[in-house]
Amino acid sequence: MKLKYCLIVIGLLASVSAQANPKLPTSDTYINQCVVLLHGMGRTHRSMNFLQKRLQQVGFVTVNKSYASLNHPISELAEQAIPSIVAECPAKMPVSFVTHSLGGLIVRDYLAQHPNISVAKIVMLGPPNQGSEVAQKIGRWLPQKLPLFQRFLQISKSSSAYVRQLAPIQHRVGVIAGTRSLNPIFSSWLPGLDDGKVAVSDTCLTDMSDRILVEANHTSLLFNAEVIAETLYFLQYDEFSAAAYHFKGQC
Repeated sequence: MKLKYCLIVIGLLASVSAQANPKLPTSDTYINQCVVLLHGMGRTHRSMNFLQKRLQQVGFVTVNKSYASLNHPISELAEQAIPSIVAECPAKMPVSFVTHSLGGLIVRDYLAQHPNISVAKIVMLGPPNQGSEVAQKIGRWLPQKLPLFQRFLQISKSSSAYVRQLAPIQHRVGVIAGTRSLNPIFSSWLPGLDDGKVAVSDTCLTDMSDRILVEANHTSLLFNAEVIAETLYFLQYDEFSAAAYHFKGQC
């Protein structure tokens, strides 16, 4: 069944990749938005630079800053990072988020604690919304006194893991999941298609607006031309393009 599922999805992805990337509107047609970029675990704002430049080229105002992704629990990171970063957006300009991996969980946590905050749209790249077997297995090998142990525990596959307890998001959310892995060891721990760190099935969010699959690994999601084009498309139209293979599935 797993092999059959993989073959079906790979075939669909191949047909999509043969199509042109979605045609993007010119910059003057974009909604006036300030896009906040949040990187993943163990990275810095530099990992989001390429995507930031593309957003700026079509007219978006952007804020891209590093945060201490390894040093604090998710809830503390959310309260420490997001208010100060969002404060750099121009006053009264709608705020959207584009996140990678852990960055999506930080936004989810913050919105759960501040449900009335105004957010236009959210695009999540490779988010472990349902936890990750990779984090769970690595976490077992770490000394419990290390802050990183607690981080992996929070995003494990355990039903009691912190990430599994987060409240639904009441905003427009688009998820882009990668289907290409360069890490056969990690992939052997993950069910079905994966990006080398997160299984496609674990990117699922019950309240997401749309989700697509792209042939990219966890890191290259940040540089993939299709991912960037679809991110821009979602920020404009609240959905991914007709050229994409839309896949929500069941969480």
